[in-house]
Amino acid sequence: MKLGSTADGERRTRVVAVGGAKGSPGCTFVAVGLARCFADHGLPTMLIDADGEEGGVGTALALPGRRQADLGRAAALGVDPGVLRDAAIEASPRLWVLEIGAGELGDQAPDGREVVTAARLDHQVVVVDLGHAWSRLQRQFAAAADWLLWVAVPDRQGLERADRALGRLLHGGGRGLVVNRSARWSLRGADRALVERHAIPLVARLPEHRAAARRVSERSAPAHRQRQFRGGFRLLARTVHPDVEGGGKWP
Repeated sequence: MKLGSTADGERRTRVVAVGGAKGSPGCTFVAVGLARCFADHGLPTMLIDADGEEGGVGTALALPGRRQADLGRAAALGVDPGVLRDAAIEASPRLWVLEIGAGELGDQAPDGREVVTAARLDHQVVVVDLGHAWSRLQRQFAAAADWLLWVAVPDRQGLERADRALGRLLHGGGRGLVVNRSARWSLRGADRALVERHAIPLVARLPEHRAAARRVSERSAPAHRQRQFRGGFRLLARTVHPDVEGGGKWP
């Protein structure tokens, strides 16, 4: 069966961009956990690290060094699935990782929309870690995404920054708010204010749990398999992709 197609031949690819305001909201944590969740569910997935400043996908997955040069040389000629296959690293079964360092590539950076178009052909899910530094490349990825998940930490500073950013952000596809590190100290009712003011649904809350987060950061356990985070990631996956709604074998 061709990658990116279902058993009956129907193509249902979803591109999910994950971004947030400055202040360590956990974009990489959410993007990596969500991508691994899709891959474990059986969907061929590409995870793109497009964080212009602090790309951490490779570190989170303990991957070898980046392969950005091939993408840079191909940018002028156009990006196709073959270019992505050569530049991507297979992190685990059904999960490929493409690291794009916008700052390092400079003018050689590919067009994010072309990368998404090519990635759709070989994958059922494309997850893009946008980070918080929104340059031309990040905006291109966001514009090409079917879903934009906005990650916010529920303290006063985190929610104020999210409020300002969401007020400037335009996106034609689905949008959702992910509250990361939700705890007793969270600013009560602030996330509901964001939801109402920006007409953006609250898709999931991921709790603050230091021991579980430490296990994830030490790469001893994937985030989506941790009991404390598992329900949130499953809810995210079911929300943004029709092939995981209401069933399937979960790890």
